Amino acid sequence: LGAYFTACSTAMLWSAPQKDLNLASGVYMMFMMMANTLSIILSTSFVVLFGRRFLLSDLQTNGMVLTAQQTQDMIDVIAQVEHTAAPLKDFDAGLIPQLLHMVDAAFVHGLSINMYTGSLFAMISFGLTVWGLRKLKAPTFQSAIPAPVV
Repeated sequence: LGAYFTACSTAMLWSAPQKDLNLASGVYMMFMMMANTLSIILSTSFVVLFGRRFLLSDLQTNGMVLTAQQTQDMIDVIAQVEHTAAPLKDFDAGLIPQLLHMVDAAFVHGLSINMYTGSLFAMISFGLTVWGLRKLKAPTFQSAIPAPVV
């Protein structure tokens, strides 16, 4: 990410007029922070979405028949930050370690899909930034020193 943010900042500030550089930098940072916040929200949603699908599939694969309330409890566990046995109070005590293992596996599955997707988008963004930097022309500066007369 450090390589991308540096290249992106350089490209953005390179194209801004000198008199608007402070404003451009502030606007750029504001939009970057908003994008970071949005990416955290989307990332969390994708982890839960893909993890939930994996968890429900894993429950069916292992032949576990759950009531509607128990299924909802399992879905609620994967959507929480901390995966504990507290929401699984309606389950048999002998099943809880296996269920928590399934929840952890589902979370890792959702996180891995999310990371692969994020890595793909980061590579695309980096490629577009490099492509954009190659298309930029170097700015021409006017020198305060007069050119020598020959």
